[in-house]
Amino acid sequence: MLPFYDINAKLRYIKYCLLLFTFLLVLTGISLVIIGSTINAIYGEFSYFLQIVYFTPATCLVAVGLLIFATSCLGIYGTINQKPCLIASFGAILGLLCVLQLGAGISGNLMTEDLMVNLKHTINSTMYSYPYDKDAGERMDRLQASLFCCGMDSPKDWHKVYGDSRIPISCQATWTDAERYFFSRGCFKVLARVVAETSKILTTCSCVLALMQLFGMAFAFYMAQCLRQQIRARKERKLLVTEQLLYSDNDVTKPV
Repeated sequence: MLPFYDINAKLRYIKYCLLLFTFLLVLTGISLVIIGSTINAIYGEFSYFLQIVYFTPATCLVAVGLLIFATSCLGIYGTINQKPCLIASFGAILGLLCVLQLGAGISGNLMTEDLMVNLKHTINSTMYSYPYDKDAGERMDRLQASLFCCGMDSPKDWHKVYGDSRIPISCQATWTDAERYFFSRGCFKVLARVVAETSKILTTCSCVLALMQLFGMAFAFYMAQCLRQQIRARKERKLLVTEQLLYSDNDVTKPV
């Protein structure tokens, strides 16, 4: 049987380890919220050219981050009050969130190909609506001016739209009195690169942070088991000390 002070020292050690780990999980949750919000902000700037379904993985990341933050509060409460059941529940919830996070990252990567097809169709239809649709014209102008691009693949795409050599003013890079210079890059390639890089970031961050949570789930289960053992040992030690005191009192009061 361990000395009583040794048992208390082990309990404090377990508590501090769990508190430190929970703090790291809080940082993980904040990171997920920042990553998901940033990706939504990037997609939101070009939301007209992207279907709303492609915002789902990033939104899921934000939701998972908030849930991790809330779950960390459960872990902190269970640690401070030495509740093994709450710590085990904390680990189980982490496992569920790990699955959701991996699903968000993988789905974002799988949807990239469909997104490219939809993107090309939307840019093309917006270009052909440009001459007579004011809203389409404003969106296309904003896209070209913000990404420094012109047309679908090149400025020549506008010749097919107008049927002549006209090109929107939003395509102009610089101009002089004698000549105008246009952006040479097509908008599809630029926006597709942005979407592909964003999807790669989403998938990578999701997988890395999910592995951290998987480790956290195993660590929480292990610490919950250790805490149960130490609490049981402390109770047994208290019971043993109580019995020894009772027997000692009986020996003292026993008649000669």
